[in-house]
Amino acid sequence: MKRELILGGALANTRGAVSTEEFLNFLSLQIPNIQFYQLRPRPKTITFAAIDWQAILTTAASIIYIGEALWKAYKKFIKPIREKNPNSSADLYIHIKTEKEKSEQFMIGKNFDNKDAFIKAFEASVKKLGQQSINEKKMYVCKEEIRKSDIWIEVKRTPSTSI
Repeated sequence: MKRELILGGALANTRGAVSTEEFLNFLSLQIPNIQFYQLRPRPKTITFAAIDWQAILTTAASIIYIGEALWKAYKKFIKPIREKNPNSSADLYIHIKTEKEKSEQFMIGKNFDNKDAFIKAFEASVKKLGQQSINEKKMYVCKEEIRKSDIWIEVKRTPSTSI
């Protein structure tokens, strides 16, 4: 049976220098076989979310390829901010979960500034989470909340010549 995990994240402390839409379009073009969802809060509501985007992936997917795409996104969007301002705390926050109780998280830029170290840690975390016992009913509910939600909007890929 294929195991599914939920990959999510946020552009942390970028102070508007990068839009989530631009970031997700880049990622969705890098990894076209994964569907991304962006958080779009309801009008006139306050949302306290640490995660701005999510994707459902199978542990059968090429984890190294996904890690590589996340690193490319870091280099394209976050690293220039950090290079322009050495005191910047801009990071790419990544969160992988199977259920609410089982998750791993990374801060590329803060905890990882080396591609190989990040890829190795990312791959190990995905493998570990994929091997743990998962309550399939809870995972189904979680995935359906994303897919059918009115606040998690499916990202439409827009080809760009700047990639």
